[in-house]
Amino acid sequence: MRHLCRLTASVLAVGLLTAGCGSRVAADPSASVTSHVTVFAQQVVDDAPFWIALKDGFFKAQGLSLTVKPLAKTTLGLAGLESGQESFIVGGNFPTMLQSDASGALNVRIVAEGYQGAPHVMEVLALPGSHIAGAADLARKTVAVNLKGGIQTLTLNAVLRAEDVNPDTVHYKVVSFPDMAEALKRHQVDAVDMLEPFMTQTELSEDAVPVVDQLTGPTSDFPISGVFTTASFARQHPRIVAAFQRAMFRAQTFADTHRAAVEQILPTYIQGVTPTEAALVNLGNFPTGLDPVPLQRVADLMFASHLLPYRLLVAGLLFRAPAP
Repeated sequence: MRHLCRLTASVLAVGLLTAGCGSRVAADPSASVTSHVTVFAQQVVDDAPFWIALKDGFFKAQGLSLTVKPLAKTTLGLAGLESGQESFIVGGNFPTMLQSDASGALNVRIVAEGYQGAPHVMEVLALPGSHIAGAADLARKTVAVNLKGGIQTLTLNAVLRAEDVNPDTVHYKVVSFPDMAEALKRHQVDAVDMLEPFMTQTELSEDAVPVVDQLTGPTSDFPISGVFTTASFARQHPRIVAAFQRAMFRAQTFADTHRAAVEQILPTYIQGVTPTEAALVNLGNFPTGLDPVPLQRVADLMFASHLLPYRLLVAGLLFRAPAP
């Protein structure tokens, strides 16, 4: 569930989010000095723990103050992360970030696994009467995706192969998530590959129907997005990264067991999402730790799909907090 509605302000301060979710965290007694960091964050469902942590003071309790800049898609945040203008990307999709590391363009460190797939979290939708009822019907069709070579095409291609459909017969057209429903309505594409809340919104507004559930079968429980920094920033500021990680782990744990809190926070940072829609979205899982095993599945599938030049070992990219 996820992607990208844009906030009207270009930069958000921590204090702008005021709606309560009832979660609080005790202050870290070692956080006596406040450190300021700038964060790229996507306004997507899988980032709900971050926005809860921001609102409820999780970062402040760890001695951090944040400036948050909205991010439309992961690729647009790479330059800022590389230059050091931004310290973290929240909601970065794993394929894009792993490709950046493997190519040498950006040496990344994974701070947290933010979101993990579940049934009905990422689906291909089509209009009634389209004669598209399953994966086999997507051959020679045009499917809208937010980004080629990202989590959408990686997972959908895996499902297509499992259904004996050649992914090369599907034409992917880049369309931003907020524009997909209109593109479908105008028959500019045959189907749309969507995340929440856009799936729910499109089902309600266009009577669109799901035809492929792409985070099941070979991609069941597949990692989708996470929190990233650079190896150089982690090396220079390990205590800051560790503090950010602690705040995120607390927020992940809370969000994973409090759906009502997630529903409450969504309309505060995703423009155009109503409380009714927030109550209907399908939620995936918010992992509460940093396990290399599920993340290795992403790298292995990318290698098998020729998106990585070699088998990347993800364990070496995980940020491990230094000993106290």
